[in-house]
Amino acid sequence: MDISEFFVDFPEAKDCFNVIKAQIEEFGPSVMRVSKSQIGFYRVHGFAYIWVPGKYLKSKCAPLALSVLLNTKLEGYAFKEIVGPKDGKYIHHLEIKDDQGLSSDMIRVLMLAYQQAE
Repeated sequence: MDISEFFVDFPEAKDCFNVIKAQIEEFGPSVMRVSKSQIGFYRVHGFAYIWVPGKYLKSKCAPLALSVLLNTKLEGYAFKEIVGPKDGKYIHHLEIKDDQGLSSDMIRVLMLAYQQAE
């Protein structure tokens, strides 16, 4: 599956994705893998996963969700949910509601995940 197939029927989600992808590319090299259910970004380990809630939920939801894998649980941010620990990692879920980009706090969190994925 490629990017265009992943976002069929979800153009707003693709716009949000493009902003996040550009931010990740600014951090440095990573590998992007597209599957039927999500798009993952990897270094040695995965650090960010993007999925479209509208593919799975019937109710009104954000166009895109970003799940960030961290070694620690971060409280006090705008996360929808934090799950873990599993294998010493926490998954932090964030709703992306528009294509205006991530807040500076969320960029720092994403950068931390990128760094920890070495």
